[in-house]
Amino acid sequence: MKDAPEIKLFGAGLYDPVNNQADSATQPPVAGAPLIDIRDLSDELSKCSVLSEPGWLSDDDALYLAVLCVQLDPFENRIVLLSCAQPCAVTNPPAWRYVNTLLLNADARALGFEKFSAPDIFSIRGAYYLWVSPVTESPFADAYNGCRAFQFNSIVDGTLHTNTKNEPMPAMILDGIPGTFNGACALHAAAGDQAFYSQLMLSSQDTFQVFRASAKACY
Repeated sequence: MKDAPEIKLFGAGLYDPVNNQADSATQPPVAGAPLIDIRDLSDELSKCSVLSEPGWLSDDDALYLAVLCVQLDPFENRIVLLSCAQPCAVTNPPAWRYVNTLLLNADARALGFEKFSAPDIFSIRGAYYLWVSPVTESPFADAYNGCRAFQFNSIVDGTLHTNTKNEPMPAMILDGIPGTFNGACALHAAAGDQAFYSQLMLSSQDTFQVFRASAKACY
């Protein structure tokens, strides 16, 4: 079986064409331009300047992608959901659709944080969830403060459970060592209730370590 070739799938507003050439000053690991400009998928994504930290989930119906879309004017860390119906022709731009914006900075502020980052999607016991890492300025700028998992009402429509104020509320919490940088969580059904997260250990030669823990249910 041949290895699948690496491609640049998605790009956004601040993508620099200098990265199209493998021998350019930036020496990109993969040459060529992104196949899809995320801004072309919807007017809602027209201000996406930077894409980061994609999280994927595949089921019988679609391939789902949760990704951080950074807007600069006005500044917004927008967690958005895209989908590609099965069998997904990943490299075909028309196969992809913008589903919905899942979380905004205001949703993070409602929980005492500044913004969200590091999205991932997982399914367990028949329910779908979105992981994100809350971001604050403690213990330093843009530090991850653990993870929060929000349950989908419908992953097809990109809607999350909300409270009576229509605010998305986490179903699970996972926090690492208090007062440290920790987060970017992942969970797979094969691991049961065990989740995995990165933990910054400044006192160790292995600065970034991956820990395993059980997420605490909120309800």
